[in-house]
Amino acid sequence: VSNFSVRGERGDELVAALDLHGVQVSSGSACSAGTQEGSPGITATLGKERALSALRVSLGEDSSEREIDALIVALRAVLRR
Repeated sequence: VSNFSVRGERGDELVAALDLHGVQVSSGSACSAGTQEGSPGITATLGKERALSALRVSLGEDSSEREIDALIVALRAVLRR
């Protein structure tokens, strides 16, 4: 599991935009799943802005290089909008 922030973007909006590209990710952290609030842990360590812009990507042993490439392509396309 990787968690990263995209400065100036809302994590929940990125999740929706990436979903339209067929990429499933989550916003925030696992402890804040299903809420509109930023993760308490991310907020405490990095601040509220970073917490609200956080994305969580989960990879497993069955994840393929093709799927990772698709995430990168989709994220680039979404951020160019």
